[in-house]
Formats: sequence, structure tokens, C-alpha cells
Amino acid sequence: MHARDGAERLQAHLRQFPEYADVVLCSADLVVVSSNAVRATAEQREVVRHRQKTLPGAMVTLRTRRLEWKRQQQAPSLTLFGVLVSQKVGPFTLRREYHVSR
Repeated sequence: MHARDGAERLQAHLRQFPEYADVVLCSADLVVVSSNAVRATAEQREVVRHRQKTLPGAMVTLRTRRLEWKRQQQAPSLTLFGVLVSQKVGPFTLRREYHVSR
């Protein structure tokens, strides 16, 4: 399951750039843009296949989450990948997203 640590991740990413070396972000500074992934690495495809084999009745989708700084949209963004697993159980639809390496 992916953690809700986007502000910390984006802050660490931005601090790699000299002009953002001292940046401090909180969750209110974060913009998250999620979508289905257009491309996948071999490792990511294997994670999707593994989840599909483990949960044959589930819908498994590779997703991207792009993290952006709300106040400085020209700052470098960070893209993270996850696998969204959705499964219908009786009247309920269960959803869980797992972090996937690049």
C-alpha cells in the first residue's frame, strides 16, 4: 500500500536542485495528478501480471501520480507509479493501491 507521504517525497526530490535546496513543503503545498499509466517497464508489467494471477477476479491497473508544488508550478515534478487493485465483493467494491518502482 502506498503511504501518504507526497509532500516529503516531493520536498526530497526538489532539494536535489540547487535553487530548491532549502524548500520546506507541507501537504497543503501539494498538487497530485493521477491517471492510468501510458507506458510500463518490464518490472512494472510483471507486478501487474503477478497481482492479476494472485487475484484473478480483480481489475489491476498501473497508475501514475505526478506530484507538483502548488505555489511554483515551474518547479520539477515527481512521478510515482502504483498498481490499483479493485475487486467487487458482494455489494462492495474494494480498492487498494500499491507502490511500484519506476
